[in-house]
Amino acid sequence: MVEDKIVKALSPIFGNRVYPDIAPQSIPQNDITPCCVYSVISQTPLFTSGCNDYTVQSIVQIDIYTASNKVNVIRERTALFDATCQALTSNGFSFKQARNGFDADFRL
Repeated sequence: MVEDKIVKALSPIFGNRVYPDIAPQSIPQNDITPCCVYSVISQTPLFTSGCNDYTVQSIVQIDIYTASNKVNVIRERTALFDATCQALTSNGFSFKQARNGFDADFRL
């Protein structure tokens, strides 16, 4: 399954803080970062011409979270993004598009 491959690829970076769909709310704030949350957006079987075999193309979203009170938060997030892309590529994943964007974390 693609989920198992994602966890295997990203565990060296994030340890046991690789979560499907949503990070648990029950763990202390200091213990959850850095972490990543992955969501499988879609899975499409791709059939090979003349064969009954197929592979599955998956679209996966990965969100990376870091502590926002660090001085070099942009540098840290960029390094984690680069390490995540490298880990996934090294484990056989390919990217059609990767976006290095940062969404502000607003607290009201």
